[in-house]
Amino acid sequence: SGQVKSLPDTLGGRMEFLGRNDASQQLIPNIVYNQLVLKNQSKKIVGDEEKTNGETRNLTVLDSLIMEDSTLFTTFWLGIQPADVHAKASVRNTATYRGTKYVVMNSEESSQDLDGNGSFSRLKIDNPLGVDVINGGGFDIRESLVLRQGELRNSTENNFKLADSSEIVRYTGASLANVPQFGSNISVRYRGSGEMTASNEMPKDSATIRTLDVENTGGISLSRNVTANDSIIVKGDIRTSSDTLTLTSNNDPIFSDDMESEIHGTFRRNHIESGDTLIFNNPYTYAYFRDSIALKAIRDFAMTVTPGEYPQLPQGQDKVLRALTLMAWDSE
Repeated sequence: SGQVKSLPDTLGGRMEFLGRNDASQQLIPNIVYNQLVLKNQSKKIVGDEEKTNGETRNLTVLDSLIMEDSTLFTTFWLGIQPADVHAKASVRNTATYRGTKYVVMNSEESSQDLDGNGSFSRLKIDNPLGVDVINGGGFDIRESLVLRQGELRNSTENNFKLADSSEIVRYTGASLANVPQFGSNISVRYRGSGEMTASNEMPKDSATIRTLDVENTGGISLSRNVTANDSIIVKGDIRTSSDTLTLTSNNDPIFSDDMESEIHGTFRRNHIESGDTLIFNNPYTYAYFRDSIALKAIRDFAMTVTPGEYPQLPQGQDKVLRALTLMAWDSE
């Protein structure tokens, strides 16, 4: 119980914080540890006292970070503003990590292991050699999973869950080996430089995705039909190929400020009302039904927009170099 002060910048061996009183707190100095064990009921709070050139240092663990039993490990505490927690080797979590900062798995020398049935508020994978989910996995991520670099190697036997209303952020150069267990209302975001093909970070269930946010410079290509139920942000092109991107809400897609990004392929909207201007594949392409007489029984409306192709019609080559196909479905 109690606190520790004046530890060296780097501490070898194995350091255990074992406070048992659930009404008390233990401050964990933000230094470099070899092994760090956090156990029992008292709250374990990441400190912010150690600075380098005025910047708060990351609490860093070189060998293994272990969170066990009913402990709460947190970066969220009144008056304290710590940095991310850096894990350079294995992470085992059978307890709870909570906070506004990330647990970052960022070794550059070898792959890392991740296991346990605990929970993380925020987890970031930033290891070019990848991270392996082992021993059945079973942990959940409550707010945000960032795939910054390398592959997070999960499987049906060694998996994890993204909780309701969480997000998954994938950068170019990062990937997810298998489909995780998804809660509801998941946001999927793409970042970085270069093109990507949507893969296992994309839920298959049409009711699961809340927001699809594409802001990587090369955009994404869809590998299957995708449905967003609240919003779509298009600041890098979305290419649907033979698949369909569907938006179920009445929120128009948001395009980049330079108006150059767009959806290449089929974009379907199934919240159709008269008197509304419905934006489709780019900021300049829309549909408008003046009144209920014009709308009639139309329930869904879709446009397939293919830049760089002439319409397949007589004298199509004399038209704008952009093919458009319009489709509508009635209430039956």
